[in-house]
Amino acid sequence: MAMSNISVCIIVKDEENLIGQCLESVKELVDEIIIVDQNSTDKTLEICRRYTDKIYQYDWDDSFANKRNYASSMANNDWIFSIDADQVVTTELVTEIRNAVQSTRYDAYYIRRINNIYGKFMWPEEHIWLYRKSKSNWVGRVHEQNQVNGKIGHLSGYMLHYAQPNISHTIRGLNLYSDIDATMLYEQHSHGARLYNIIFLPFRDFVVNYFIGSRFIRWGARGLIFCILLSIYRFIVQSKYYELCHLKGKNPYFDIKTRIISN
Repeated sequence: MAMSNISVCIIVKDEENLIGQCLESVKELVDEIIIVDQNSTDKTLEICRRYTDKIYQYDWDDSFANKRNYASSMANNDWIFSIDADQVVTTELVTEIRNAVQSTRYDAYYIRRINNIYGKFMWPEEHIWLYRKSKSNWVGRVHEQNQVNGKIGHLSGYMLHYAQPNISHTIRGLNLYSDIDATMLYEQHSHGARLYNIIFLPFRDFVVNYFIGSRFIRWGARGLIFCILLSIYRFIVQSKYYELCHLKGKNPYFDIKTRIISN
């Protein structure tokens, strides 16, 4: 039986392969489903209409936090369950969420998700996905975080996150997210880029993630490949940051805004 005080908010763009299983996993949990779409060109909206008529278009403005806040603002309920189209909620977590929102002890909850990397579940992480709209606000253009003005609890259940289906998917994301991260660094410190960081920071990330933290070493070839790609991401961010600080004035063809939008 669906609850009467939870809205699920999902931001989507061309998610036809995953959005169906996501919606199936939450349809009995909530009484309102909010979809915020960014001009999908596949069958995403066709699938979403089977579950809800509350579908809104949102033009990309370089901020994932703005999209999540907009989705929350369209919800009628105070309790918001904000998830991604590539996440699936387990039955254990559904039961736990139902009980959690009946309590007045907390204003938000951390929920674990276990990431599927190239066909294998590994790398669990925790974020604030369940929260009172009146107490929360998303911040950050990319890698956004939920800031909560209140007490935060932890749920033991988890979601399945089909984060990286293949290497091509990962590489496509590197360009989009690195544009945003590099631009943010440039806006904070327009003369702060250093050439040595292009070399040192990716190397440091690999050593910390793979060896010191043992974050991926236990996952074999998949873990090694993904860890290297994360280090390459740092390399790309620092290279673009350096480009913004030191090279754009020397390049008549440089236009960072066009590059971001073209993704």
